[in-house]
Order: sequence, then structure tokens, then C-alpha cells
Amino acid sequence: MNDTWRAINTVSQPSTSGNATAVKALQNKTVNLAGYMIPIESGLSHKRFMLSLLPIMQCMFCGQNGIPPMVEVVMKDDAVPFSDFPVEILGRLYVNVKADGGMEIQLLDAELYQ
Repeated sequence: MNDTWRAINTVSQPSTSGNATAVKALQNKTVNLAGYMIPIESGLSHKRFMLSLLPIMQCMFCGQNGIPPMVEVVMKDDAVPFSDFPVEILGRLYVNVKADGGMEIQLLDAELYQ
């Protein structure tokens, strides 16, 4: 878990939480996050997906102790092939206070970090 994941993990709803200061300080800054892909739609590759700190799709007991921190990833160009292994993504962190159809914390213009 890096500092960005720690900031994301401190808040449950960044738009309304008093603890959102750490996340809001990252607004529109380029960050990198490593995590597990959680597809939003079916397919072999994805331009939009959730990134989770933990591999929730591999755990039959998930949801019993809460949901791990997640962000919505929107890729800049290329779709990312689905993987059971962690991927590292570089993108612009955005706190979506309007929650207008997307997650509250998003990684926009994202690319695979290499």
C-alpha cells in the first residue's frame, strides 16, 4: 500500500467526509496505483474498470469484512487485458464530488505504468 492508497483508504465518501483532506490534496495530480482489476463489463480487455487494493474476485469470503478501497480507472488510450495479477496504473486522480454516474475517486487519462 503506497501513500495514495493510504489516503484513499482513510475516507469512505470523499465528497462528504471530513477526512477527505488527504485525497483532495491529490486532486488532479498524477499518481500511480498498483492493484487488481475488477471489470465493470464483460470482455478480455478494458478501457474502464475498477482497481482494488485486494484481489476481491479471488476470495469466496469477500464482503464479510467490508469492501477494500477501490478507484474507477479510465484509460487514456489502450485497453488493458484482464489479469488475475496486480497491475500498476499511472493516471490523474480525480475526486468526483458530484458522483455523476462514476465512482467518487477516479484515475483518469490512465496508462499502464512500466
